[in-house]
Order: sequence, then C-alpha cells, then structure tokens
Amino acid sequence: MKTFATYILLFLLIISCSSERKALRDSPRIRVFEEWKGQNFHKPIELKIGWYRYKESDAFQDSSNLWAVTLKDSGKVYGSSPILMVSYPDSSDGIYFDMDVDDALLGKLIKHSLMTQLPIKRPFKEFFAEADCSSCHPSEVKVKGINY
Repeated sequence: MKTFATYILLFLLIISCSSERKALRDSPRIRVFEEWKGQNFHKPIELKIGWYRYKESDAFQDSSNLWAVTLKDSGKVYGSSPILMVSYPDSSDGIYFDMDVDDALLGKLIKHSLMTQLPIKRPFKEFFAEADCSSCHPSEVKVKGINY
C-alpha cells in the first residue's frame, strides 16, 4: 500500500510540474483577395547575360615562388565568357556576377532589392543590413518569424 501511495504522489508531482499548455492560441491570419490583379508595382529589375571577350595569358612562377601573369601582345581574342548583369532601367545603378554565383545568394539579393527598391551593392553584408525587410513592414508584422 505504501508503494502504491508513493507512485500516486510521484505521478501527481510529475503532472503538476509539467509545462502548462497554452489553452488559447492566436487565431490564424486569413487573407481573401477580391480579385487577382496586381497594383502598385515596385520598380523593375532587369537581368541579362552579357558576353565578355577575353584573351589568354601566360602565368609563370618567379624566383620567389610567386605567380605572375604576362599578357600576350597578339591582340587576338580567344573566347567569350558570360556575365550575369543586374540593372535598374531608370537608374545608372547595376552590378554584375560571374556565372558561379551561389543560386541562393543571388535569389536573396534580387528578392531584397525588389522588395526594398534599393540597388544591389557590394559588400553584400552591408546591402542586407540596409535592405532589411523589417524596415518596410509595420512594427506589428514579424518578418523574421512565422507571423508575416
């Protein structure tokens, strides 16, 4: 009988100390669009591929084990390399990326530029600080969490 009472007390203690569940939750936010027609568009961003011609060069290692480049004087173009250009039609701002730019980074840069209407600039860390989404949203809208 003593062990039974001990188990009951232990059970009640565990239940009473467990974290309390939130009885009432915030109601979900539901948006209903009257018509599927956009308005008040942000300024456009233009993406294009530019082909840049290049010349082959020679690299050699000097006596101090440093590499140096010598340009050939022939002037002959050996090929073209694609560059992704992001520009803003109503501005002289623009930036270019090599084709090996990280897809997620490029997408995030374009998204932040479109939403904040700020041109992409290097260094990207400073651009993201300036083009922070919370600078455009009202204070009650959480943009870094789940409620936006």
